[in-house]
Amino acid sequence: MMRRLIVIAAVVLAGFIAFDLYPGLRGGAGWQWAYQPPPDVVAVIALTAGLTVYVVVTALLRARRAVRTVLAWTVFGGTVLAYLAVGIRGDPFFLLFTRTVSPVQTGAASLQTSIMARDGVLPTLRRWPEVMDEALTLNLIHFTTSPPGQVLAHQALADVFDSPALHGLAAPVSQAWRMYQCHDIDVMWYSRGEIMAAGLFAFLMPLLAALAALPIFGIARDLTGDRMLAARIAGWWALVPAVLMFAPTWNTLYPTLCALAFWLLLRGLRSEQMGWVLGAGLVTALTTFLNFAVLPFLLLAGLFTLGWCALTPPPPHPPGAGGNSGREAGGGAHPPAPET
Repeated sequence: MMRRLIVIAAVVLAGFIAFDLYPGLRGGAGWQWAYQPPPDVVAVIALTAGLTVYVVVTALLRARRAVRTVLAWTVFGGTVLAYLAVGIRGDPFFLLFTRTVSPVQTGAASLQTSIMARDGVLPTLRRWPEVMDEALTLNLIHFTTSPPGQVLAHQALADVFDSPALHGLAAPVSQAWRMYQCHDIDVMWYSRGEIMAAGLFAFLMPLLAALAALPIFGIARDLTGDRMLAARIAGWWALVPAVLMFAPTWNTLYPTLCALAFWLLLRGLRSEQMGWVLGAGLVTALTTFLNFAVLPFLLLAGLFTLGWCALTPPPPHPPGAGGNSGREAGGGAHPPAPET
């Protein structure tokens, strides 16, 4: 019954969006996607075929109970579906690269090339609050209240590929990618490394977003104890529309990092080993350094931890490990039992 309700709700929602029955579904005031038919019917057919193949193959793999294959297929399928979804509007490689170097849709590449590469890493970090003010005048709207993590990632990758050791690789690849924006004089001033950084983040972000299926599987497995059920849950991730539609923005990466942090936290709480909890803290710190939008995750993780500690009974103490000493319990230390 529940499955039928989910399918009906999905069909109704798709109908509302397809026929524009409620324009509010395309966004609120000041930010609303245009309602227009896709420019290429072939791309729509390709996406439909991709979705069909993904669902059919996933069902076949579930029947064989091939957990690892299901996970690999989920990551691969999620990546391909993201490319097909972006391809509705044209060449997916062109669109992914263009969105990455765009000052409005993402902005990290633009800020790195216009400010950090010019002023240096440390000077830029020291005056980061001023940089956020400058971002507004440069129309880098997503960095008016953002930490420097994304910009640092672009800078680090650009420095790597600008090194003489990688000149042989960066020169031909960056030349090919530069052609996507040969009409934009600002992008033409990018160094080889900066083009490489923008291209790698553009083309790999769908894969990084699809990798969220792995920590989702880990969470579901630890909570249910059923590997196949966990794989089935993770398989739905590749079908989340927002992840497919918003590639290659960094917003599609945050679920991967937050799911990984929660999985590490869950393992730490279950095993009572601080190393897992520290790992969750490190991943969360990295994520908040990329974007402040994930700060609510700290609240959710904290509430989950409090609830876990309050509702989970403490493990039973082994015999003789209570508050009394060994002498009060009837004897001192005993030698280990002989092996049989």
